[in-house]
Amino acid sequence: MITYTISVCDELNTLKKSLENITGSLISGESLLIQFDSNNGSNDVKLFLDNCNLDYITYEFTGDYASMKNNLLNNINTQWVFHLDGDEYIDKNCLEINRELISKYNKVIDGFVIKRNDFNIDTNETEQIDWQLRFFKNRKWIKWEGLIHEGIVGVDKIMNINYYQINHLRTTQEIIDSRNL
Repeated sequence: MITYTISVCDELNTLKKSLENITGSLISGESLLIQFDSNNGSNDVKLFLDNCNLDYITYEFTGDYASMKNNLLNNINTQWVFHLDGDEYIDKNCLEINRELISKYNKVIDGFVIKRNDFNIDTNETEQIDWQLRFFKNRKWIKWEGLIHEGIVGVDKIMNINYYQINHLRTTQEIIDSRNL
């Protein structure tokens, strides 16, 4: 039914929070696939993944975010995909909401656009809110495009949902750096 995917490099604390909120709430037909950046990833994340007994794959990241995320798509076979970056997490109730969305809209919607809250962990303030297509059908023509500010292409029928948000945790310096890209 759904594979929750996470691309991770060195975001150990956020990864732990994501896993805490996702793994205990998965039901039959749902899975989790983590992709670890073997070029730039931290040893702490690698050790954690090795000790967690979770499925994960490695990827040699070269700066192309779309290729990295497409590699995840090439390694799953469920009907739906929900993607998180390593510095993002969702709350536990999101999995149940996603099941309800599929039950209600599976025949008429190809993807859901979700609110993402950029939260500055240095100031404990929301920096900005944007909307991103992160929950979508797994079809061969639906792919990520864009080197840095990547996005999904090939999704015809989308719907904005406001039932939950993706929490994106960043430092002040990461926020400044991202504005200069």
